[in-house]
Amino acid sequence: MDEKLLSLPWQIQLALGSGYAAYLVAYAGRRAHHTAVDVTFRSLAFGLVATTTLFVVQSLPALVVIPETVLLTVITGALWRRFGIPVYDWLMREADISWADDTPTAWQSITVCNNKHELSQLTVQLDDGTLLVCNDTSQFADQPFGPAVIGANGDVALYVNFEVAADGTEIDIDDAVVPYWGARMTYIPASKIARVSLRHRLFTPA
Repeated sequence: MDEKLLSLPWQIQLALGSGYAAYLVAYAGRRAHHTAVDVTFRSLAFGLVATTTLFVVQSLPALVVIPETVLLTVITGALWRRFGIPVYDWLMREADISWADDTPTAWQSITVCNNKHELSQLTVQLDDGTLLVCNDTSQFADQPFGPAVIGANGDVALYVNFEVAADGTEIDIDDAVVPYWGARMTYIPASKIARVSLRHRLFTPA
């Protein structure tokens, strides 16, 4: 199969490769449930942008055509993710056709696929009742892996600056960041988590 693809004209290879790159950008974080058919035809759809670009700039040297085609196709994928998908979902809801957003779980919708609302506060309740809290995630936005890491499988890593023990004892943690050693991140596997609470800002403050 790979040899057959490599034997195709470079223009077709460019369209296919650019389309797949655009697909990876457009559906980053929400590809796990896609089938081979989904991947193929969505990549081909973005590949049409590459084909159109090739048709327009075919008179230019290949060294100009190739990067320009890839760039425009990938930008199209990014624009589809940022603007196209939300508009498409809105139109489907307004037309009363479907309220689904093509994301398999609510967890993925508010975490992995959330690219519009800034995470401002994160609380994780462990299975023993302990609460681990990051009161203001913006304090850790510039730290490694900041402001938090939320996995598609439900695991969480956060900078804990407040804790409530199972017996209700409250603990202020003032050494989440120390000058020499840096920021301390706490990883919690999904199997130890009973509940996760997230706050999001409606807009990013200036």
